[in-house]
Amino acid sequence: MDKRKIGQQIYALVLVLLLFLQSSAQVVGAVTASSSGTNDPKTVQLLEATQETPGLRTIGLKLSLNNSTDEIVQEQVSVSFSGDQQLQETADANIVDDAHRVVGQYSYSNSHLQLYLAGNISGTATIQLGLTDTSSLEGSVNFSTDGQNVTAKLSDTTSVAKDDKPSANVSSKAASSVASKSQTAKTISESAEGNDISQYLPDDSKGTIITGANIEFTDSKGNTVDPTQVRKDTNLNFQYTWAIPDELKDGYQVKDGDYFSFKLPERVTYKPGTGTLGDYGTYSIAADGTVKFTFNSDVENVNHIEGTFSYTSTISSDSSSGKEDIVIDTTTGPVTIPIVVQPSGGNDIAKTGQLTGANTSGNNPTGITWNVTINTNGQELENATISDPMPSDTTNTVPTTLKSVSVYPLTVDLNGNVTKTGAPLKEGTDYKVENGKITFIGAYADTYQAFKIEYTSDIDSSKYVSSFSRFQ
Repeated sequence: MDKRKIGQQIYALVLVLLLFLQSSAQVVGAVTASSSGTNDPKTVQLLEATQETPGLRTIGLKLSLNNSTDEIVQEQVSVSFSGDQQLQETADANIVDDAHRVVGQYSYSNSHLQLYLAGNISGTATIQLGLTDTSSLEGSVNFSTDGQNVTAKLSDTTSVAKDDKPSANVSSKAASSVASKSQTAKTISESAEGNDISQYLPDDSKGTIITGANIEFTDSKGNTVDPTQVRKDTNLNFQYTWAIPDELKDGYQVKDGDYFSFKLPERVTYKPGTGTLGDYGTYSIAADGTVKFTFNSDVENVNHIEGTFSYTSTISSDSSSGKEDIVIDTTTGPVTIPIVVQPSGGNDIAKTGQLTGANTSGNNPTGITWNVTINTNGQELENATISDPMPSDTTNTVPTTLKSVSVYPLTVDLNGNVTKTGAPLKEGTDYKVENGKITFIGAYADTYQAFKIEYTSDIDSSKYVSSFSRFQ
């Protein structure tokens, strides 16, 4: 074969090979670039924004959250309105994910929603935002961040009912319009006159549809708090389960507009609000802590109607520190959750004294009353003993003789201040005294209770001459 032709063929083969390698590199580069783009998930993804129920002023913003770091991450969502709308300002509300865990907090002010996400969290959550009372229910609310946008379209119940009626001609349109108004009025009337289903609950339901309850305690960053270390700023995350029995008294069938009401536990803060019960209706929380479930038409002619209800609160400001129980009524009986509320102030021990029995000039007292307060900071006392050598005057030269000892329980507020002194405890039952040493026994052998110990003593008057000035 001609050597020249062989050389040309080899040259052509090399060119083809180079072109192939070049194109392969471009494909690999493209795949690598595409992969690197998909491996960078957003911290916050806007999934959906909806008006919870037509006619209500609550918007649910569904989010996908991902924070793989150990640090708290802050994100901002901008809010805009199509018309005369505004959201209620919110500060430091908890973000609770679909698994009922607190994964952060959010605040809203001046058209900006601030999100503070706890470290190492991933999942979806829906936060509730309320429209102000003067906001129009016609238009939309838009949420945007990092190139993402979701919009909640607003509607009024009455206008939806009217618009849902089709018409074939002018005559039927007029008739349909009249029927629509009538049906709308009827729906509103039925909702307003729905029955309280508690009267139809079986006796073994114990008057409630709440089937279970639990509380998770967290701090402002979402970290778990021990129930024995609850403070005034600890979040109490209530988690309820509920179910309507399949068989009710008198064969009653739950219908649209029926409702069930119950009270949130005592000694917690109540924040009015509204929300949804999934597909089955809505709930409202009144200022007095009454929760009302109002059911819609999805409960009609079906069985196994059940759901969940969550509420986050704190200990009420007028509560006292110490041991207490949170009690929630359920179909199986009361669920009792013991907690210990610790004050943010107070002392281990504090002592004051007052002279008694002085003459009209305020001289020559006959005794001293000493008040010793202990444990106003709410610590646990186990078999505690109090030893206080009987004092004399301020220079320890005029002796005193112990006359009596009394012990009183104290009520302490959330800041460690004494607000009330209870009836005296019983010696021999609640405490014992041996050589001036007090030991708590019985119900107070293991306690978080604060106490006042009152010592009364007589002064040795024979020492007045040499120590007269010390008691003026």
